[in-house]
Amino acid sequence: MLNEEKGLLERIRRSSNIDAKGLEDRNDSGFGDSFTSSDIRLMNRDGSLNIRMKGITRLKHFNLFTQLISLSTPTFYLSMLLLYIFINVIFACFYYAIGLDGLTADSGEISMLDAFFFSTQTFTTVGYGHISPSSIFASTVASVEAFAGLLYFALVTGLVYGRFSTSRADIRFSSKMLFSNFDGQDVLMLRMANVSPTELSDLDAQIIMSWIEESKFGRPIRRYRSLPLELDHINLLTTSWTVVHDIDDDSPCNILNNDSAFTGLEFLVFVSAFDEIFDQKIKVRTSYVETDIIQGAKFVPITSFEQYSTVVDLDSLNEYVLEDNNSGA
Repeated sequence: MLNEEKGLLERIRRSSNIDAKGLEDRNDSGFGDSFTSSDIRLMNRDGSLNIRMKGITRLKHFNLFTQLISLSTPTFYLSMLLLYIFINVIFACFYYAIGLDGLTADSGEISMLDAFFFSTQTFTTVGYGHISPSSIFASTVASVEAFAGLLYFALVTGLVYGRFSTSRADIRFSSKMLFSNFDGQDVLMLRMANVSPTELSDLDAQIIMSWIEESKFGRPIRRYRSLPLELDHINLLTTSWTVVHDIDDDSPCNILNNDSAFTGLEFLVFVSAFDEIFDQKIKVRTSYVETDIIQGAKFVPITSFEQYSTVVDLDSLNEYVLEDNNSGA
């Protein structure tokens, strides 16, 4: 039975054109081994996937709720205000089109501006009463507008609640990965810090190294290896967290030190944490390519102590010192 299973595994390997080493080492996080363009990164620095969907319409791919939720606070409220004004201008034009004589005012004559303010009063269901519809057409438009106003404010209320109930936790990563040596041990490290006022706990980090090499079948293939970390979990992100991978004899990072033919080197970083204020699990990610790696450098400390408290200098998160004492950022 064991021999049959081994034979089946070998047939699967041969049919998929992946050699045994690639099948054992594979840890691709869903990207697959066919991403073999060394000029295109898998993931952007902001954590978004560098993938463009084709074969579907823009309208189907567009998600209005996601776009509105992700807008900055000033942009969101400005958009809601402009939409509110636009809708009322449209309804004012309807009143003007069917005739302003369909509206009755205490002052007698009604202008286009009066029609606009009547529209806002109807849309918000305020209804001060000095202007009212007097024809069946104006009453119909007013009824439709009142219904549209209820829907508009219900949707805006849902969006505002969604924005307030969504975690705004912000983990900032160092702009560079550092390749250094500590006490005779080569290490690869990056640094992160919580730049939001929320408290983050139960943090887990993972780094996946990805590169392109030529398989034994003569075709390019992308490899993935999860890097063991000195510390892959912390209870609280109070100051900063330097994630370190020891480059020992078993580390796939040894290809950086030899003449192995590889391209498309990229390190995918995944971090999950618990936001204690919003009671939510959050996930952030980023990536580093070969040009983002600085050799022979160490991070500059960003913590200091002043008046019985610890100070974290987030402006120095990206700063490092080279072995020849030259600083960089």
